[in-house]
Amino acid sequence: MEDWEKRVRDDREEFDHVEMVPRDAMWQGISNRLDQPRRLPVVKWVGIAASMALVFMAGMFYQRGNGGEEVATLPIEWQAEEDRYQELIAFKKQEIGFDTFQSQRYPDLFAQLTQLDAEYEEAIVDYQAYPEKEALFSILIKYHERQLKVLEQLSRESDRNKIKEETYEKKVY
Repeated sequence: MEDWEKRVRDDREEFDHVEMVPRDAMWQGISNRLDQPRRLPVVKWVGIAASMALVFMAGMFYQRGNGGEEVATLPIEWQAEEDRYQELIAFKKQEIGFDTFQSQRYPDLFAQLTQLDAEYEEAIVDYQAYPEKEALFSILIKYHERQLKVLEQLSRESDRNKIKEETYEKKVY
């Protein structure tokens, strides 16, 4: 606030000698400018070009994030079965409390799941170029079946360990 007051005091003389523009002349000037076609300033053209470049680069990074390869799209009749297996796996993981498992406690089973995931992702990437799509789809289904078996084994191992721990606690107490 003090800066403003200082500026008013310093420039008092300029403020006192401001000429008033006649009202009709002011409106005529505004009207003349409205009638002229407007050109986009260079800054806006640069902004448009920069935003287009940004969109292009984002697409490139997205493509690079996918490994630069197309993601496979399964035929509709196969997609339903793929979705069913994905739901079964998600249900099984939720049922056994997969997120709470400690991978150090079951290293072999977690290694198998990691290997299955890696092989499945590799097969999905190869799907577009693979000529025997039906055979590859059968392999994808086998990955899901193996994953469900490993999850079931993980559930059994977990149940065994719980029983051992409960038996141990009963003996100790």
